[in-house]
Amino acid sequence: MAATGSSEVPTTDGKLPIIDLNALLQYDASNDESKAAYAAECQKVADALHKFSILIVRDPRVSQDDNNKCVMIVSNSALLRGTATWFLLQVLGPAGRVF
Repeated sequence: MAATGSSEVPTTDGKLPIIDLNALLQYDASNDESKAAYAAECQKVADALHKFSILIVRDPRVSQDDNNKCVMIVSNSALLRGTATWFLLQVLGPAGRVF
């Protein structure tokens, strides 16, 4: 499954990068382009954790249906604890899709 959508999510203090796990899963040490893509994704992970303390990962192995189920579980869990899910809904949208 090809990665679709934006590669960043706007926030109030910058843009949170979406980590493309494909670059990490398809790493080939003998290929310079693969090494560069791997290093770029690793840098995005470090930057996102440093600046935002959160990661959004696009994993080609996960179906949209499984993604939606996960978003609903997290949303329901947060509601049961009485915490706001505003951020999740703003980032992922009501259907769990990154836009």
